[in-house]
Amino acid sequence: MNMTAGTYSLDPTEVRKVIDLILAGKPYDKEQFRFYHYYRNHFNVKDEVTTLKKIKGRQYVDNNGNLWEKQLGGEHEMVIRYDGKRIDALTCEKYQETYNFGRTRNAFVHKRLDMDPHDKDTVYLVRQDTGHVSFID
Repeated sequence: MNMTAGTYSLDPTEVRKVIDLILAGKPYDKEQFRFYHYYRNHFNVKDEVTTLKKIKGRQYVDNNGNLWEKQLGGEHEMVIRYDGKRIDALTCEKYQETYNFGRTRNAFVHKRLDMDPHDKDTVYLVRQDTGHVSFID
């Protein structure tokens, strides 16, 4: 795959149009969705999350009031190392923090939009240092 940023618009409304077509079972530009999936981390929180306060069990709230769970859950998905470094491809590609188009609570949509594309193209070399998070107990 030889994609460069800018091939398609990363405007959220354009991405949503393609996602809606996929979920409705209508024809869509497969290369366009492949591009969006490859560059999906463009929509990630990046440096916006600086603290995570434990609520209970594996649930946390960040400095912006968003809820998080360790590993899978809620609207965000991430794996966090003991020292607060969010694991990404720079540390261990297996645990790359990625943006999800489908909510993880909806297994069908999450599989269709986020997991199935990996079966078609397992070469994801996007590496991005997502910074550090401080935990507050």
